Amino acid sequence: MDDRYDQLAARVAALEALLAPAPGELDVGLLSRLRRVGGGGEIEGGVQFAGSVSIAGRRAVWQAEREAAELVERAGDLSDVLSALAHPARLAIVVALLAGPLDAAELEERVALGSTGRLYHHLKELLRAGVVTQPRRSRYELPARQVVPLLAMLSAALDLGAPPPESTP
Repeated sequence: MDDRYDQLAARVAALEALLAPAPGELDVGLLSRLRRVGGGGEIEGGVQFAGSVSIAGRRAVWQAEREAAELVERAGDLSDVLSALAHPARLAIVVALLAGPLDAAELEERVALGSTGRLYHHLKELLRAGVVTQPRRSRYELPARQVVPLLAMLSAALDLGAPPPESTP
């Protein structure tokens, strides 16, 4: 048993060494740290995000890494998704769907937009952007593969909108 523990401890130490920031590099966390890549373009590095979430009995596990240059190059292609999520009512719908698929009546009750017409308008925008799916008539869901990316976007929004840290005199 001691040998297995020692082997495991050595493997964890090796992984931690690989994930440590390079000398002089700012460590801003494992999941959001920029890493060095070759290529010599104007922008180098990448962004990683990952998560493992259990919500209402559903488990979502996701990990992604994107090159910074690709994100900048494709930023214009992302406006449909970003604008779909930018509206408070649509964001409330998506957050309600985190718990699992819901019928339109259940969504209307949870989100309370005042009319079914408004609900369907916002659902149409979310469907068009590919944020939610409609597995059958009047039933909507946020696919499990999209749960962690959505939560990562919410996390990034917290960082983007956070006030700067107070400086101490």
